[in-house]
Amino acid sequence: MSLVAVTGLACRFPGAPDADAFWDLLADERDGLTRLTDDELAAAGVPRRLRRDPGYVPVAGLIDGQDLFDPEPFGLADAEAALLDPQHRLFLESCWRALEQAGHGGGAGAGSVGVFAGSAQSAYLASNLAGRWDPTGGGATRRAASRRPSRRSRTTCPRRPRTGSGSPARRPP
Repeated sequence: MSLVAVTGLACRFPGAPDADAFWDLLADERDGLTRLTDDELAAAGVPRRLRRDPGYVPVAGLIDGQDLFDPEPFGLADAEAALLDPQHRLFLESCWRALEQAGHGGGAGAGSVGVFAGSAQSAYLASNLAGRWDPTGGGATRRAASRRPSRRSRTTCPRRPRTGSGSPARRPP
């Protein structure tokens, strides 16, 4: 049997920008979802007939700061980062934060370090960027998708992202 030391933990969920806030949500038996008013739904373009449907649930899982991604530390150009699925950008930031919390932020003296993280295919590319993606292999989105495993496991970056780091993880009460 091999032992593994978990020395850093990072996550971002609706209502929980870091692991501390996530544990608080769990301990308090709350969720981080936001109930939207009819005015907010109308401003977002939700059709009136849908807003009046008794089966419609006016709730959203909003993640604050998801638009603050800094592509430079991850070796991405601004144009390439703009094409990335927002979930992928959050994923990269969370991997960085886990390394920071483990004491390996910036890569200085990191030694041999690994990050265990997971992701899944999403429909973002097909749903939002299909007209700008070249299925023959050209284009930034194809290159970004092909580099995800190597970027995910990277342990050093030239400088810290502007988004900063979260609080150190702690065990739930």
